[in-house]
Amino acid sequence: MLNTVKYLNSLHIYGIKIHMLHIIKNTKLYSIYKEKPFHVLTEEEYIDTVIKQLELLDEDVIICRITGDPVKEDIVEPKWLVKKFIVLNNIDKEMVKRDTYQGKYAKKKEET
Repeated sequence: MLNTVKYLNSLHIYGIKIHMLHIIKNTKLYSIYKEKPFHVLTEEEYIDTVIKQLELLDEDVIICRITGDPVKEDIVEPKWLVKKFIVLNNIDKEMVKRDTYQGKYAKKKEET
């Protein structure tokens, strides 16, 4: 996911949407998950990954979305994702705690 951000920086995009993989009832992914469950990121793992992505992402790129909006009754995993505003607030709090910001480790445009 971090390499994807580095690649997107090279494309000089204007905006990005970041989504957490979530498993919804009655989908192909749900069938796969039921047959052979796999690891789905915890909230802490997701927050850590998003922050690392933001640090690498060019500061001029607009963040259009950082999480999805699954329907509570349809979501199988991760259950924590339905608390969207808590997740967003926890990302903000963790960024303050780490004293970090979007673009902190992005290469300057002249370098790309």
